Amino acid sequence: MFSKMKTIALDFLQMQTLNKIESSMSMYELRENYHDTILSYLTEIDSEIEKVYILKQINNVVEMETVDYKTVKHKLPFVQKSKGGAIGPVIKRTYSNTGISPKASYLKDTINRFNSIKKSNKAWSEYFQDILKIITSDILFYKGQKYCEKAKTVLQLAVESIPEKKKVFLTVENSKGKLPGESKEYQNYLSNELALIKYTTKSTREMIGTCSLCGKPNCNIYPNAIKGAGINIFNVDRIGAFPNISADNAWKAYPLCADCADLLYVYKFYLMNNYIAQVGGAKALILSDMPPDSTLKTRFYKKFEKYINATREEKGVKYKEQSILYLIAQENYIPSLSIIWAKFGQNLEDVVGIINDVLPSRLNEISTFNEQIEDWQHPLFPQNKKIELDLGMNCLREIFYRPRGKKAKNTNASKQLFKMKKNLLSALYHDENLCAAQFDKEFIETAKWYMLQLFEAGKPYSALYEGKESDKSFTLAGWIKNFAFLKYYLKTMGVFKMGDNFYEPEWESLKPYFGKESGIDTKEKAFAFLLGILYGKVMQVQGAKGVNVGANALTWLKRLTLTGKDLPELYVKIREKLLAYETESNENVRKLVREIGQVGVKLGNKIELDKINTNYFLLLGQSITTTVLPKKEN
Repeated sequence: MFSKMKTIALDFLQMQTLNKIESSMSMYELRENYHDTILSYLTEIDSEIEKVYILKQINNVVEMETVDYKTVKHKLPFVQKSKGGAIGPVIKRTYSNTGISPKASYLKDTINRFNSIKKSNKAWSEYFQDILKIITSDILFYKGQKYCEKAKTVLQLAVESIPEKKKVFLTVENSKGKLPGESKEYQNYLSNELALIKYTTKSTREMIGTCSLCGKPNCNIYPNAIKGAGINIFNVDRIGAFPNISADNAWKAYPLCADCADLLYVYKFYLMNNYIAQVGGAKALILSDMPPDSTLKTRFYKKFEKYINATREEKGVKYKEQSILYLIAQENYIPSLSIIWAKFGQNLEDVVGIINDVLPSRLNEISTFNEQIEDWQHPLFPQNKKIELDLGMNCLREIFYRPRGKKAKNTNASKQLFKMKKNLLSALYHDENLCAAQFDKEFIETAKWYMLQLFEAGKPYSALYEGKESDKSFTLAGWIKNFAFLKYYLKTMGVFKMGDNFYEPEWESLKPYFGKESGIDTKEKAFAFLLGILYGKVMQVQGAKGVNVGANALTWLKRLTLTGKDLPELYVKIREKLLAYETESNENVRKLVREIGQVGVKLGNKIELDKINTNYFLLLGQSITTTVLPKKEN
């Protein structure tokens, strides 16, 4: 993973400095020859900053002026320090209900720090002496107004007088009229400090050793480098994080040299967001291997740049996170890619899942196949499909989303649900077969929430109708049909086993509802499915009669806990109700009853069918009741 990030970052920096990818150019050489450019990528950025306030000395008077951040962005290398004074004369000023930050004590620490640097006799000491003359003055002019208070420096006066409530930068122009990023002395200082600031802590200092990523021996290495680069995917100082490493040395597990650490930093803060896509309905990082051939890499990066630029236009924004996998699928020279689900913010952290070694050729197969399924038609599939089968399989979020809002928040965030989606995607991308147990478990869990929603809404009869194309959410019938479509797709793609010897009914009108699309490959499944249609008829009749929700047939499903052994009893209940409602006077109802009876005679009273299949086929049958037995036939 880290080597992929490093390669992409090095290629990026070469394009920014050399305008080409040069396989022989290292990070060390880039740093030596293009110091200014490299430094600008190693400091922090803040997309929320809009304005910069600049302190400058004009005719022995300190004045403050405002400029647009975009115009001086590259001249303000900024590094945030959690404690103590600022690293240099680029300070982030914020405003909140608790007051202005940085507070006076922090500003005092900043001045003390600058004084220490001034006295250190380093190459940059004179630069800090120059800055100190400005920020320790006692009179400030801003927009023609004079600011002067006893015991307050210009630095403190400036922080307090800035009228902005948004975050801004406060900086200092030296006596030569240069902002920090323009000063060679400050550049040298910052290069010296950056590695210590970002990649060390009190307990994880730099040391001499071998870099864990590039293998360079006898160099300065930094145990906290990965975390310092903003990639906190594991806690490197956590005891027991690495097998066979003692508690005293656990934090030394993956130290990096400054060059490798800086490349990871560049990837995280300048490139990573371009490689984030929606996969399985959640944000994931797409990391691709790159071929050693610079021509092939350049070709891909140019395509990728066009793709990113297109997504920034209004037309392309909605396709950004769905299209990145398609882009990679077209490149047959990319060896493989990894998909990483994590929390994406100031840091890349809390990795929850990884799929490695995904071949673009396999993605291309899936993409080609997905273009063919638009023509799939079957009575069990939805008339108005609400899921889109893209390469990222983002329909998994919609299909397994549990309704009822905040009440379902925890179950929608279930770790087991995510694990199932990840395993399913892994099987799809690797062309492997997957055990359906966890998939089935999450199906029944989702179905239960739809049942609860029906009870809560007081309109259980909507379980018979798919709903309109304009509806934003699924009905139960619409959901189960979309689920049937997805299940058949996964079987066709080899994720789940496709059955054989599919059941064929005797009643001619029922035959279109069977076949391989239905998954009905046993008499037991056929019995549950046919019973589901008849059960739906009871619901339909009760809906017409206005039967109370708590007393209707919906309660017979026992919150989807039925198994095959419960089906004979359910059959008896359904027949009793239909006879009471005189519904069996309808010829088609009688034909359906006859079909069910023929299957039931062959099975007997002991129907071996698990809970998942029993309830799935009952609900699937129920969803087509209105097409097999239309209401007008009553």
